[in-house]
Amino acid sequence: MKNIKTVGIVGRGAIGVNFATFIYDYLGKDKLVFIADEQRKERYQANPVIYNGKSYDFKYVSSVSEFQQVDLLILATKYTAIKAAMEEMKPFIKSNTIIISTLNGVISEDDLRQAFGREKVVRCIARAMAIVYQGNTVTADPVGELVIGAEQPIDEENVASLRAFFTACHLPFVESDHILLESWHKLMFNCGVNQTCAVFNIPYGQLKPGMPYREKTIATMKEVQAVANKLGIPITDQDVENTIAPLTNFNSESMPSMRQDVLAKRKTELQLFAGYIVPLAKKLGISVPNNEEYLAKIQEIEANY
Repeated sequence: MKNIKTVGIVGRGAIGVNFATFIYDYLGKDKLVFIADEQRKERYQANPVIYNGKSYDFKYVSSVSEFQQVDLLILATKYTAIKAAMEEMKPFIKSNTIIISTLNGVISEDDLRQAFGREKVVRCIARAMAIVYQGNTVTADPVGELVIGAEQPIDEENVASLRAFFTACHLPFVESDHILLESWHKLMFNCGVNQTCAVFNIPYGQLKPGMPYREKTIATMKEVQAVANKLGIPITDQDVENTIAPLTNFNSESMPSMRQDVLAKRKTELQLFAGYIVPLAKKLGISVPNNEEYLAKIQEIEANY
């Protein structure tokens, strides 16, 4: 088992900050770095993060010469920035670095494995959090959790190392024996919840039981279920119910990152959601009208920024 003593994070967004706070509180400032280009580094240094009311003086580096190669590297950008992020990560990776991605969707691990080696990358999911990032202030309620798991025996040592480290950090996590299935649960949630909030410009509260957009959200999720089932991924109707259940505890006025992107006129992660599901469904001969609607509407929203 590897002893994780140094950590690098690429992406000082809501999720990166959310989980960095646990690592910072355990390792201290000198063993955790955010990796960023020089321009972002200067901006971040001038604007310390306030997380749930507490200020965090994170360390920022743009070159490995300012720190060292790390034991654990966490990719926490948006998928739209993954190519640039992987270039920034590359110098910080050594032969036994463990890499995890908190990105939405099911394909970022494939990109990382192709770039850095299958043996380094453990599939990971960030889920069940409601986080808003405005200015330099991050508010998380709830803070959510990471899900990790070994897809193959090659992953088992790294999963054991992550288990020990996350436990020591008091970082909320669960270990899954079905991590790929869990990844599809998260994708199903994102397609239903994130896209519905973004298209109709509504907070989580409008998707809760008895509220106007609840049924459309579930119908969109069931389209992803049908695609997954066709691929041999056994998502059940009960899984759909269990996947949307945490939404009940979300702050009703909070919103997913996709709606935050639309409000800020940023490019969304549409390609990971409907942009992934719609062409795959077409190839498989499955009808996904809600996802098709969302694909067209979010493309239109982005075109009108």
